[in-house]
Amino acid sequence: MLSLLLLFGSMSYGQESKMVTGYFDNDTVIDTLYYKFNIDSANGPIYQCTMIRSDKKEKLSFDIGVAFKSFQVSNCGKGCIETYQWKTGMDGFEEYKTYKYCKEYDNWILKKERTLDADGKEKTTTHKKTITGIDGREYKK
Repeated sequence: MLSLLLLFGSMSYGQESKMVTGYFDNDTVIDTLYYKFNIDSANGPIYQCTMIRSDKKEKLSFDIGVAFKSFQVSNCGKGCIETYQWKTGMDGFEEYKTYKYCKEYDNWILKKERTLDADGKEKTTTHKKTITGIDGREYKK
C-alpha cells in the first residue's frame, strides 16, 4: 500500500524524489535528505531539497541550482555533503562539490569544487576567500 502511494505521489509531481541519509549537521544522529528535480523554477533548473534533522525533529528546505538533471547527493563524512553533476557526450563533464556544515550560518559551506572535462582534464578549486552556502547564499566574513 505504501509503495502504491509513493508511486502515485511521484507520478503526480512528474519527478521522483531521491533520498540519502547521513550525519549531515555534524552531530551523532542520522539525518535524512530528500531531493527532487524542478526544471520550471524561476531561477532555472534546481533540485528542491528537504532535510529532516532527526535530533531537532525539524525540516530544513533549500534549493540547489544545477545545469542538468544528472545529479546526485551523498554524505562524505560527518557534517559533509557532496554533490555530483555530470553530462555525457562530446562536451561532457563531471563536477563534484564538497560542502561542510557551519553551525555559525546553519548552512553547508562550499569548500571544494573538482571538475573533469570530456578530455579528462581536472580542475580543482578550493574556496577559502568566499563563504557560499549550499543554497547559493553568500555570507560576509
